[in-house]
Amino acid sequence: IATKAKWGKLPAGLTYAHMLGLGIIGGIGFTMSIFITNLAFGNAAMAAESKIMIMLCSLAAGLLGYGVLTWASTMNVHPTSSSASLAK
Repeated sequence: IATKAKWGKLPAGLTYAHMLGLGIIGGIGFTMSIFITNLAFGNAAMAAESKIMIMLCSLAAGLLGYGVLTWASTMNVHPTSSSASLAK
């Protein structure tokens, strides 16, 4: 929204696909939920199940984000950045 409203611009060489990949990798931060799990569930079995699911989701976020960033790096598109407007 900020780039479309001309409030900011993407750095040179960065595309919206890169931003998508970085957003997905942000899902790795879910691991903080492991520490909160012990407070949320008094039942040890439920706490263990939730920790396993949190770790699986963090792994999925890392792998999916890596895949998107790899794909974005191989795309042959012109980035919408300040370097594109400076070349004109």
